[in-house]
Amino acid sequence: MTKKALLIGCNYPGSNAELKGCVNDVMTMKEILTTVKGFSESDITILIDTDSKFTSPTGANIRKALDSMIPMVSSGDVLFVHFSGHGTQITSMDEKDWKNEALCPTDMNLIPDDDLKEWTSKLPQGLHLTVVTDCCHSGGMLDHTEITISGDKSGNPIASSPDFNNRSLPASDVAAMLSKMLGQNVESNALRAALGKAFGSDASPYAAGIMKAVESMVPQEHQATVRGLLRFLPCFSGMTGGSKPTATASTTAPANMASSSQAGMGGNGGV
Repeated sequence: MTKKALLIGCNYPGSNAELKGCVNDVMTMKEILTTVKGFSESDITILIDTDSKFTSPTGANIRKALDSMIPMVSSGDVLFVHFSGHGTQITSMDEKDWKNEALCPTDMNLIPDDDLKEWTSKLPQGLHLTVVTDCCHSGGMLDHTEITISGDKSGNPIASSPDFNNRSLPASDVAAMLSKMLGQNVESNALRAALGKAFGSDASPYAAGIMKAVESMVPQEHQATVRGLLRFLPCFSGMTGGSKPTATASTTAPANMASSSQAGMGGNGGV
């Protein structure tokens, strides 16, 4: 049985979103996997943003690392993925609450939950998959396909502690960081457009996938009009120019998949 792990820690050094404990989380998790869970160091891939000897956890690099895991595992194998950092929400047109959860890589090239759900659909059936998302909004990070292990479901607020400081990253803060990167104002409801402009083909393919699905329902003679109209919407504009259309993702999650999520902890950065 093969065991593979991908550990991602984002401290966002030097930014307004800087955290302190996420890289420590990754190194602690590596120690647990190798000393307790029987993983070999050669089977663990680490992405962190505080040491140039490691691959930086940019959006593009995280996607590449996730995709690289697919051919490495088969039915019955174990795959463990751990992300520690910021999570946020962006405007969506296909969710009841009009929001998509998203991981925040170190360069803020967001990875929406739909991308993660599509990734799980490419994994072999029978794989033992565990995804730990230690970030805000982690409960829906696999777009509702996961079995979530999290905290108190009663709705009661978590008791405050002098050792805990919530460092959530709202969409407005992500927009401010992208504004600085692009040299122009970015509104929080237009993050998809900004991501497309900032990262081009390295941005999430999710919006392009939706565009393709919408066009498939429209007669050929009207598709140019539909494309033009959709690009005026914040959810779509700017994302389609450089993004790669993707195949429709299966809604069936791999067998034995479990997601362990610790919602709202802000990547332990405030500890």
